[in-house]
Amino acid sequence: MITLVLLFHTTIWDLAIEYHKKSLKIKLSKFGCDHPDIANSYNNLGIVYGKKGKFDNAIEYCNKSLKIRLDKLGSDHICVAASYKNLALIYYYKQEYDKAIEFGKKELDLILKKLDYNHPDVGNSYDILGDINCKKGGKMDAKKYYETALSIYTQKFGENHQRTQGIIWMKTYFENKKKILVCCWMIKYDISKVVKKN
Repeated sequence: MITLVLLFHTTIWDLAIEYHKKSLKIKLSKFGCDHPDIANSYNNLGIVYGKKGKFDNAIEYCNKSLKIRLDKLGSDHICVAASYKNLALIYYYKQEYDKAIEFGKKELDLILKKLDYNHPDVGNSYDILGDINCKKGGKMDAKKYYETALSIYTQKFGENHQRTQGIIWMKTYFENKKKILVCCWMIKYDISKVVKKN
């Protein structure tokens, strides 16, 4: 079953890449190589390669997208922020946390200039930076980012929304990390005793 699921996902991503490349080819013939629509195609390819786990390809396409967006739209355009966010996420999944933080902060700085402070996309940026810092081991920075995201999500979505609950879970995890680890160990220990008896 696991092999079938992996094959299914691999096939979907390969199919998505194939169609995005076909779309890119058509757009290149119509618009040339430096049109914003070409940047969108490169961006989409970068995202799909990232989902497939081909991080170097993903970075290559996202950087192509970023270059066109910077050249054609300017350094303060919201699409540039989206490119920064995508690069932050790809570097995060590639476990290159310093690069992920670099692009995450660029994205946050830019969207703070373009959107209201309590906009959900701003909350998402704080949430992403919290995740990156958490994985890197920067627990205090992660907590600060998560608290800001929680404040925004609570104001915009309420306490029961999925995004808000995700941040609450992370906050609870930080506050109770030792308790959670001991509880998991105890559950594992109890299960192993039951398995040995049977």
